[in-house]
Amino acid sequence: MSKWHDMLARLSADKQDKDETLENLSNAAEYAFKYDNLKDAEPHTSFLVNRLSFERRLGVKLDMSNVSYELLEKMNDECYDFCRDDERFIKLKEDLKKIALSDE
Repeated sequence: MSKWHDMLARLSADKQDKDETLENLSNAAEYAFKYDNLKDAEPHTSFLVNRLSFERRLGVKLDMSNVSYELLEKMNDECYDFCRDDERFIKLKEDLKKIALSDE
């Protein structure tokens, strides 16, 4: 979901709609936080799905960064220059930095 809201933010930025851009970036950040803080699921007990499980370590990822880091990097794009000084934009970047993991 974070990537969808990121794309919507870029479309809003193309229209220079600051409020819509920041709302979409905020939604993207919310879903990035949720995904980056996702825990392994408890085993299912239902007969139909009791063999299914979810373990984050088994996910496919080509680098060590997380979704928050990826969004933080995208927010450096020049399309966001028109709202870079807005306090909401600054706060989003600060919040993302708290849990962003780089691949370095």
